[in-house]
Amino acid sequence: MVPEFIPESQHTPQLDPTLDVPAVPTATIRIVTENAEAHCHFWVGITEAGDIPPSNLLDTKSMGDLLTKARRQGVTEDGAIALSDTNRSPERFALLIPGPESNRMVLQWAEKTAGDLLAWNPKTLGLYFAPTSNNTQEPLMYLITLVRTILVINPTLPIFLLAGEYGLNRILNITLKLRDELDPSELALHVLH
Repeated sequence: MVPEFIPESQHTPQLDPTLDVPAVPTATIRIVTENAEAHCHFWVGITEAGDIPPSNLLDTKSMGDLLTKARRQGVTEDGAIALSDTNRSPERFALLIPGPESNRMVLQWAEKTAGDLLAWNPKTLGLYFAPTSNNTQEPLMYLITLVRTILVINPTLPIFLLAGEYGLNRILNITLKLRDELDPSELALHVLH
């Protein structure tokens, strides 16, 4: 029996999924809770000017608490501050960065910040922009703008988002909204929680 000829335009070859190479980059965002933050060793948060010496933040037990304290109480030093705690197992690193000067500057801030973060060449990148006591919308806007910018520059870098005080559902919803806004022909975004 001779197999029937099917023109190429009328069929799609079925590939073995284990051998299939994606045509577009694949990005992964993991939404984690305080208990799972140890899966990422390089965390970034926004800081304000304040009265805490940055080295005192290393005494904070969880990364979420460290980033929240830096945001709400502020640190005594200006500019970006790198903290490393190699006495813990696993080691942890935190980068405290100033937020944008104004809401009009968010895109420029995100582009510069993404470039600065990627220059550190992290294997994974964790982000938590703790809310201030009276504002939860702005930090989330900064967060999602930075995540989008990082995905454009380096889509293969695994990103961790700490749910923290926002809660899993809120972070999941903004991340899924971001996924829906991205062009799937240019980037396949997987959101894990």
